[in-house]
Amino acid sequence: MNFRVLGGGSLCALLYATNLLAAADEYAFRITLRSEVDDVATANGFCRGQAMTSAALAEAVPTRRAALQLELARFDRETGYGCRELESGLRAYMEELSSKAGGSSQFWQDYSRTVERALSDQLAKAYQGGYSEAAADLFLKEMAGRRKGKMDEEILGTILSASREFRRYPELEVSRGFGEVFSTSGLTKSRGIRMQLKVPLSWKGKEGDGPRVVQKWTSKIDASGAFASLILMALPATPAEMAEIRSEFTTGVLPREFRQMLPGEAVVEGVDQVQLMFRPAMRATFQLRSRASDRDVVQKNLFYMALADNGVVTMQCGVITFGDPSKITALLERYRKVCELSAVSMLDLSHIQGK
Repeated sequence: MNFRVLGGGSLCALLYATNLLAAADEYAFRITLRSEVDDVATANGFCRGQAMTSAALAEAVPTRRAALQLELARFDRETGYGCRELESGLRAYMEELSSKAGGSSQFWQDYSRTVERALSDQLAKAYQGGYSEAAADLFLKEMAGRRKGKMDEEILGTILSASREFRRYPELEVSRGFGEVFSTSGLTKSRGIRMQLKVPLSWKGKEGDGPRVVQKWTSKIDASGAFASLILMALPATPAEMAEIRSEFTTGVLPREFRQMLPGEAVVEGVDQVQLMFRPAMRATFQLRSRASDRDVVQKNLFYMALADNGVVTMQCGVITFGDPSKITALLERYRKVCELSAVSMLDLSHIQGK
């Protein structure tokens, strides 16, 4: 199966993909944990199955060949060529296992043959009535929906997380429509404050620790263990407290609640007033350093505090790296735009005001 031909598109798309593949090694997708293999293999199976189905229909229905190849190329381009990176990363992982086993086990070859057989059987069953223009049109419609996010979110999130393009420019994932909207409506931890937050679909979310942290998300950056994080917090306030906080916001004084939430060892590098959805807000940049397992751990964050109707909402977005503190500032700059996009979505007025 010639996946390169199937995944190709216009000359511009091909050159663009080539430039991405030539990007610095830090953006390459690598499997670093055994727990990641199942998700990667599942998404890789999806990518292969989609390519095989498109190829089979294109061969059987020549009148739809160009449209099928173009739609497959569009999916590849819109998802940042994540399918290619998944294949490359999974192959590298399995070939490394084979090497450690002395070369006696051909894990990648065995895996590929098994997947190809399983997909071929599924394809035969799915189209046992034969290929037709109607079947090709239906699959074209399905692929068009997939590149717009209408597919299994776990699989799509894994594909997006492998993309060099989105790892290099994280904000593109959200701007292309691959964002997940989280709402605090009905959650006990929100303590009556209604808000929403839009985060990249590939970021892994879970309930936050402690009573104030509503939800947190993480995204692996590279094989060194560095990751980006985003934390959403809600702080209800009495009318008197709200009046005091509003006064501090207008005078540019860092609110007491803001200062109390910063870790005692945090080094504040800057504080400024900003506008989020036309509401006053404050943003602080701070850095933390510590040691773990004889390695330097450096954390740098953007911390936003904004006023809701009955309290304060805060969002902490930052990066953490291990062993190489020199790159922390560049990492934060890489994620700054996606942090700003999430901060703006936090203050969508229709949600904050409970409309």
